[in-house]
Amino acid sequence: MNSTFKIKVSNPGVDIGGLEVQQDHGFHFTINDSQNQSCHVVGVFDGHGQEGEQIVRASAQTMSEHIMKPGFYDILRESPQQVAETLFSKAQEHAFSIVLERLDKCTYEIVNGRIQMPYGGLLQGGTTATIIFAHQDGTVITLSVGDSDAWLYTPDATKISAEHTPLCEDEYNRISAKHPETKFEYHKYYGMRPLCYCCNIYPHKKGGYYHKNVDGVFATSLMVEYGGVTHSLAMTRSIGDEMFKGHGVISTPSVSVHRVEGPCVIKVATDGYWDNIVTKNQSVKVATAVKLHGYDASKIMDDWFGEVESESRTNFGGSRDNMWGYVMTLN
Repeated sequence: MNSTFKIKVSNPGVDIGGLEVQQDHGFHFTINDSQNQSCHVVGVFDGHGQEGEQIVRASAQTMSEHIMKPGFYDILRESPQQVAETLFSKAQEHAFSIVLERLDKCTYEIVNGRIQMPYGGLLQGGTTATIIFAHQDGTVITLSVGDSDAWLYTPDATKISAEHTPLCEDEYNRISAKHPETKFEYHKYYGMRPLCYCCNIYPHKKGGYYHKNVDGVFATSLMVEYGGVTHSLAMTRSIGDEMFKGHGVISTPSVSVHRVEGPCVIKVATDGYWDNIVTKNQSVKVATAVKLHGYDASKIMDDWFGEVESESRTNFGGSRDNMWGYVMTLN
């Protein structure tokens, strides 16, 4: 098999959807290791909540500046989890400073690194982050928090980002062990009739109120009380989301390392893409795209974005989500 891959990365496929503000963001650039071999770096971020777009762009800027420092990739390769945690902690610190700026004229105190105040409205807002390092030797390192998924197709499909939703039992066990006050519930909109077996996901996982995507996954939320008001979040790890940081939500990323031995395609995108994709069909669709376009990342991306954007309009209409995604190919 080839020991050196040619890597191509598409331009981002971007859509504001039916929303007024684009809270998704991303980046692509290349760095070199100590042997002057190249590594492509792609990141996607999906903001949410109050001024989520500000936290998104601050996180992308902080991370990209740190990644571009000389020697970063070699250190990442040696200690991926440790370096990833340092990288994401810097983004979290930047997000924390943004929240403090909002509170310039408010009364609050900081206790054990957490902001304490009577109400939590100004503490809302955060982002997912999924960053992929694709080295020319075929090593693919993925760092992720939240639900902006990444998949590797060889052509077999492998999810290379982590599951950080309330439906992940490992995340439930992690949070409930230290924060039993945090509730894992099926999400419902105002006016929906309560389920006969209550809203709790665990221990039975009987099913929720509505499907959040075409894969048939039920919408879920973490629920916490702050200032006498119940607040919800759709993920168990994120950058920002200060209100939830004292209730088990962390910015510590999950890390995966894969070594590919032959040509492959990587897709990474915010959930505005994945909510409109039937996961089990993707391997066949990627194989078809490769037959049509070879490993031309831009052409594969054009087809993917066109299909998903159309599906999004059909499935969600005027309420469709922001979208930001990339296609990477190694050949």
